[in-house]
Amino acid sequence: SSRVLWTLAVTQFQVEERLNFYATGTEPRKNQEVMSQAMAAASEVAAAQAAAAADKKKKKKEKKAKKEEAAEDTPAAPAEETSEKKKKKKRTAEEAEIAEATPEADGAAEGEKKKKKKKKSESS
Repeated sequence: SSRVLWTLAVTQFQVEERLNFYATGTEPRKNQEVMSQAMAAASEVAAAQAAAAADKKKKKKEKKAKKEEAAEDTPAAPAEETSEKKKKKKRTAEEAEIAEATPEADGAAEGEKKKKKKKKSESS
């Protein structure tokens, strides 16, 4: 996407040079010169992006190593976290069961509606 932007910017600049040529007579640069400059600029941008990505990966690895060291130093902490997660799952499961049990009256009404639909399909 950055190459596309560079190409658009270069093309726009070439158009402006061409219009300037018609207006004042100043010769525009050759297409080959412009494209070589654009490619050089695009390669610089790509190199900068690659360096930024490498730095990001390096920081991510360092952060992961720190987390692993912290986990090795305190093994009790992850056990507490997992037990809390299990409790939350258990609570949500219980809430789901309660939610299913309460709309029994609604379930009966839905059953009647289904029967009516069947009757309509049988009559047609």
